[in-house]
Amino acid sequence: MEFFRFSVQFKFQHRYSLCYTSNVTCVTHHLHIAFWPPPREYYFFIGDNTESIDKSEKEPLNQQYIVRKANKNCLRRKDWRFGLEHRCAAEISGIECFVTETEKKNHIACVFVRKSRPRYTLLFSHPNGSDISDHLVGLPNLHDAARFFNCNVCSYDYSGYGISEGNPSEKNMYSDINAVYKYLLEDLCIPETNIILWGYSIGTVASIELAKQAGKLAGLILLAPVASIIRAICWGKCCWNRNEQCGRLADCCSDGFNNVKKISEIEMPTLIAHGVQDTIVTIEHGKALYQLCPGAVKPLWVPDVGHNNLENSSMLWHRMRKFINREARPPLKRKRCKSSEKYIKNKKTIIR
Repeated sequence: MEFFRFSVQFKFQHRYSLCYTSNVTCVTHHLHIAFWPPPREYYFFIGDNTESIDKSEKEPLNQQYIVRKANKNCLRRKDWRFGLEHRCAAEISGIECFVTETEKKNHIACVFVRKSRPRYTLLFSHPNGSDISDHLVGLPNLHDAARFFNCNVCSYDYSGYGISEGNPSEKNMYSDINAVYKYLLEDLCIPETNIILWGYSIGTVASIELAKQAGKLAGLILLAPVASIIRAICWGKCCWNRNEQCGRLADCCSDGFNNVKKISEIEMPTLIAHGVQDTIVTIEHGKALYQLCPGAVKPLWVPDVGHNNLENSSMLWHRMRKFINREARPPLKRKRCKSSEKYIKNKKTIIR
């Protein structure tokens, strides 16, 4: 992890010095150094054979398929199942898998863990070094979250992660979460007021961007949030020292993932949690966002916890449950959604 931080810091400092010394306004649209998609270890499938779906619209969709790269044909089915590439791994059951299309025309993989009487639906945006398979097989996982919080849990892979199409970028990430959010509203008929956004690390960037646009959401949960990319990489290293306040530093033309500029617009109940021993995104980031967020509730600074093991803290899980049950906006009664009932001929089931 220290090597990872050093290599990223070196790349960025070199780029920053070029921008600074040339005295040219440099607006970075895609900071690829922030995305580290892991090797793909899962696929979506229907049935038991190994024939892969191709991108031809002429290919009939009445056969059985394995999907290792999502495409527009995948939109025609909502009965996908979740398989792992390791030959000894069992199918991940108890989830609904679907593919949705973003405004950038990327097709991204999504999973939905359903509860029979959920209080809310949590929309989870994962860190930059994992994909949805990690959060289905790890401990704790999305099933654990659904049970512990008594909520539906939906998650997705960013463009370029897992079987999702496209390349990872900040703009694509915003397009990704918007597409999933739209699916929850229109296809699953979940009211905006019954959705809580839940972001972890770089996932907080997508969550804050959506929260800024959708003001009626029930709440926002930010785990180990980043104030901005420069602050994450250069804090206390080359640009600024730790005696300054992270949230009040001047912006740079090369900055991105700028949560610190957006957080002042978030008025919904917001829980911020950070590990005190976090050396990747230091706790100053969480504290800066807490100070600037109008909707912030009492934060949680978890002792003896770093960046990658924050989700393993029982203190965090109990604080999140308190937020969901007591501090988030009350959910509305969900109405029946007739438009979401679709008949799948080959399975003879109704997806609701």
